[in-house]
Amino acid sequence: MIHALVSFLLLGLGQAEARDCDDSLQRLADERLSVAWVSPVGGRAMKHQQLSVVSTTALRQWIDRESTEPGRLLQALGLQKKSTTPRRDYMITLFEVTPEQMCRPVLDEEPGALVEGMVVCDNPFKAMPRHYKGCGYHTVAGTDDRTLDAYRVIWSDAASQGFVVLPLERFISGR
Repeated sequence: MIHALVSFLLLGLGQAEARDCDDSLQRLADERLSVAWVSPVGGRAMKHQQLSVVSTTALRQWIDRESTEPGRLLQALGLQKKSTTPRRDYMITLFEVTPEQMCRPVLDEEPGALVEGMVVCDNPFKAMPRHYKGCGYHTVAGTDDRTLDAYRVIWSDAASQGFVVLPLERFISGR
């Protein structure tokens, strides 16, 4: 028990030391918007589970600007450490949500505070990829280069208006 507590504290200190956040987060429009949840094929979400999502528009722009390689995209979202071809298949689930249904996972802000028009999540690391630093945006695993702003939404809220699931490669290709 003591060993686990010490490990947890050291992990927390390591995250605090490694954080050097850029505070320019994107302000989202007040109307409905499309968000994307990237997960392994077969990934499931429970009714009240929080999902880590990104703006579909920002994701599409990143793909057009940076890379059409699935491994590179997964690395940019912090879902794998290297940009190599993933060992498993991934899917992307698209939802239409309102900003009120989402929160920003930002460590240095008080839960419930507004940052660029969106509420700060109560636990910035819950439901986020393993390499997430708590800054409100994703970074490339291994290099810490900033990529896409990060958001969270509860599955039942996001799915209430329907959703679309596509193989990741199909979304990347734009077909």
